[in-house]
Amino acid sequence: LQHHVARLQEDHDNAFFLAQLLQAEIPQLKLLNNPPPTNMVYFSWQGENLTPIAFLEKATQYGVRFSQTDANIFRAVTHLDIKRTD
Repeated sequence: LQHHVARLQEDHDNAFFLAQLLQAEIPQLKLLNNPPPTNMVYFSWQGENLTPIAFLEKATQYGVRFSQTDANIFRAVTHLDIKRTD
């Protein structure tokens, strides 16, 4: 945390925006930290037509990357290289 400290609030704001967007647009996602207190959004997949692994693979095919932190817990991180328009 020695670089880009001045823009951390932008990352936190983008995480809040992402959480709201995910909740509104993808009802199969269950947000686990809403609102996110940092630049990390945690969620689980509740869809019946895809397993959590298949969901992750499908998102990757569309160029969307999440970290899988547990069998059905994912993390999205906003940072310097992620713009709100992405």
